[in-house]
Amino acid sequence: MINIKKEGRNVPRICIQLSIKQDDIESRLSQIRENFKFFGAPVGMIVTIDKAFAENGWGHVGMFIQNICLSAVERGMGTCLQESWSIYPETVKDILNIPDNEVVWCGIALGYPNKEHPINNYRTSRESIEKFVTFIE
Repeated sequence: MINIKKEGRNVPRICIQLSIKQDDIESRLSQIRENFKFFGAPVGMIVTIDKAFAENGWGHVGMFIQNICLSAVERGMGTCLQESWSIYPETVKDILNIPDNEVVWCGIALGYPNKEHPINNYRTSRESIEKFVTFIE
């Protein structure tokens, strides 16, 4: 059994990695806006799923996205999965002419990472497997 709890703790840590001070609101907002420019990546993808899919379909989309990421890494590229695009689904759908039966899942930035940029050395923290998996024998 797996129990995943999402925590919104990465934004402050990303700001620290980029040397953005907590009270520097303009710089923090500027960094958030970079989401909507795919962080300067040459390829930006929007992933959608038909509303008719049940929960099982959502899992398949997640596996598809994982394969995009793994294929990119195999070719020396990097990806950034961006949930931020789902905050404004109607705007995204209007601009990209996405039909109403589709749900905006996420965006994916794809490109060759700039290894000198501080954000590309940032790693999110990870819980130990014992904290979110129960092994049943």
